[in-house]
Amino acid sequence: MFCPPDYVPLSTLLPRWNEEQREDALRWITADWGDDPTFDGISALAEAKIKYDNDLEWQLGEFFVAAPADQSEQDFFLRIGDNLFMASPDGQVSRLDPGLIDYGIGDFLFTPEDFREAATKLGRTDLLDFSQEPTGLLDSGFLNKFRLTHLTWDQMMADFTAARTSDPKITAWQLARELGSISLHHTVAPFHERIGYKLSLRGYDLAEELGLDCTSLVQELAGQIRPFEGRALCVPQKVAEAMVSARPLKEASQQSRHPPKTAGRPSTKRDKLRDKYLELYPNGHGSLSRGQLLSELLRQTKLKDVSLQTLDRMLREV
Repeated sequence: MFCPPDYVPLSTLLPRWNEEQREDALRWITADWGDDPTFDGISALAEAKIKYDNDLEWQLGEFFVAAPADQSEQDFFLRIGDNLFMASPDGQVSRLDPGLIDYGIGDFLFTPEDFREAATKLGRTDLLDFSQEPTGLLDSGFLNKFRLTHLTWDQMMADFTAARTSDPKITAWQLARELGSISLHHTVAPFHERIGYKLSLRGYDLAEELGLDCTSLVQELAGQIRPFEGRALCVPQKVAEAMVSARPLKEASQQSRHPPKTAGRPSTKRDKLRDKYLELYPNGHGSLSRGQLLSELLRQTKLKDVSLQTLDRMLREV
């Protein structure tokens, strides 16, 4: 992708970064460091993983929230801070407020499952074709633009159930590796795409069309970015060199898993769910299923149109 001399495009840097950080990111998101006392809160995650090890629906909920590529990409943006720039085709370079991208890697990520669920509710069957032929907005072209897995919830559940009959201990991530999907993303970034790593509102616009959570909260940000769509994300050469030799994700992941809230960030549905959850279930929700838990939280908060994926993200934070 285009950028002036002394800059490196993210289309060159980030795929390499994600590849190198993949195994550390995978260990991080599956809580394999649960016995490491330096990672606050991970022991609880490890205990939850053991508790729900035989709950395939819960594992898939975890699986579709974020992939290693999503985790390492988030870590990358947090590390480079205010060293993120955008380049126009004529070579003009401008510094990009990292807070704009921070919104795109924090509260406002969407998954293909979010899109499927919303499209089903709206009866938009034209948006539901994830086959290899580009026949709908959620087609292979869309998935490829964001380097997204082609695996669907129904497909993974069927394959996961079948795999468990021959290997009762196989995890969703081990299955994804066997299916060749381990290096792909599970989230759609609303403000950039992942082929040329250019500013793009295609993900945001589709989420808004489908009425997904939080889009109304970032309309102003989307408006600020729209005039610059198509500009390539890049970093100075010296920053790229520093990132190549950066410490592994394991050593910095406490920051990347719980990034600081940006000042003035609006409250989201997940914030309200989390507050009510901690109020009602300070010691955990026991034997309640995810569906029962979500129904009770929606009744208590008066929220609407909250998906199980949003619930899963909230549960990872408490």
